Amino acid sequence: MQKRDKKRPISVTWLAAGAFCISVGNLIGVYGSLVRRSLYAALDLAVSPGLLAGMHGLWGVIWMTAAWGLWRLKPWARPALLIVSPVYAVYHLGQQVFLAQAGYFRGRLPFMAVMAAVLLGGIFYVMTRPRIKDAFEITTGDRDLPEEL
Repeated sequence: MQKRDKKRPISVTWLAAGAFCISVGNLIGVYGSLVRRSLYAALDLAVSPGLLAGMHGLWGVIWMTAAWGLWRLKPWARPALLIVSPVYAVYHLGQQVFLAQAGYFRGRLPFMAVMAAVLLGGIFYVMTRPRIKDAFEITTGDRDLPEEL
């Protein structure tokens, strides 16, 4: 078994914490969707409350897995984050476009799109740095990596 004597870069720690928070938010969304299913039924939404709860659950598990992989510097976590982040952003924005009925939610869409682009740019910038790539490589513990980005 290969040994890991590396320190996690602080930027990866922050990304892992962010992925964990997104996961918790989605898992809380499962509970919220189930508790408010009678309210959702009265609203005549385009999708069923069960589907909303299921999607929250799926994203909660995906983000929790990503957070764990980032925290443990698993080699698969870096490319996974680079795939999951834009897919989640498109899903989240698409949910607002296709499911939002009120003008208030549609009015927030440009702000949400800009924020998503900025956050994705930050994620891609951090995760493509050579020192960050090196942190996710499997090594035999013969070198240390810098602590900062």
